[in-house]
Amino acid sequence: MRRLEPEFMGHLKDGHLSGIISSVKKDDTLDFQIRENEIHIYYRGGRILGLKADSGGYIASFDDGYCKGSRYKDRLAHLPKHIASEEESSKWVLAFPELKQTVDNYLATEKEKNEREFQQLVVRENNTTNISNNTDYFILDIEYTSKGQTAKGRYDMVALAWPTSKRKSSKADLAFIEMKFGENALGGNSGILEHIRDMNDFLGADKNLSQIQKEMAIVFKQKRELGLIKSIRHNSNEIEKFSNNMPDFILLIAGHSPNSRILFEQLKLVQRKGATLMENVNLKIATANFMGYALYSKSLYGLDEFIEKFSDQICCK
Repeated sequence: MRRLEPEFMGHLKDGHLSGIISSVKKDDTLDFQIRENEIHIYYRGGRILGLKADSGGYIASFDDGYCKGSRYKDRLAHLPKHIASEEESSKWVLAFPELKQTVDNYLATEKEKNEREFQQLVVRENNTTNISNNTDYFILDIEYTSKGQTAKGRYDMVALAWPTSKRKSSKADLAFIEMKFGENALGGNSGILEHIRDMNDFLGADKNLSQIQKEMAIVFKQKRELGLIKSIRHNSNEIEKFSNNMPDFILLIAGHSPNSRILFEQLKLVQRKGATLMENVNLKIATANFMGYALYSKSLYGLDEFIEKFSDQICCK
């Protein structure tokens, strides 16, 4: 289960790991995610620091796949693989600029990972900017994997649906978000249809929804405790439980060309499958409220309404 044990939380809040949290709060290009008594810090979608609780301290790691063919690999060898003191923690904090440059170098020369980078922009715009308190969703997790649960599932983002009009309530909904960047991401084995089918199977399996609700309630509480959702610092309301509403599965499609038929064909295929494909999921498609990635309830559309309303943008040929 995604959560941090009390000792880990204490070390992050005011112990020898507090410098890491301070750095994340000061640098909005960094994204902090909670795993199973482990944290990951991302930059442009790349993990620049993983910390996993271990006896006597924490195992520290950088995704050295980003060092492939890079002159930085040897220069990062000095970083401690185990953190048990403020001095060791500080070495990683001081290395953040270098680690970020390593990711920059990799993305510029080796391989594009646009989808993950844009995921992080969605998190930033809905969680930490000066407009975030007016959006209707907070992103609680990225790259969620249904570990130990029945039915497979891997989702780009898990969000708290907590509209501004309902912030006085201690009840909210969960939403799952799948981001697709560019035409090549829309079809095939990892395309729209397969993601909806997997999501429907996942939510239809016994106890999966209740388990992830419990998990995300903890994640939300711990991120707030660490001061990582800056936009609602003035709001002390807790999420005590989630509603029994069918969760939204939101498609966030970026970089689509209206000259392409791929999106139109994929959505029509989903439409033909109909209710059997969406028994356990409320499919929504996100549109921008003007430009940007801020998520508002009024800018989400059901499948039929989306196809009808945006037919020219889906396919203008």
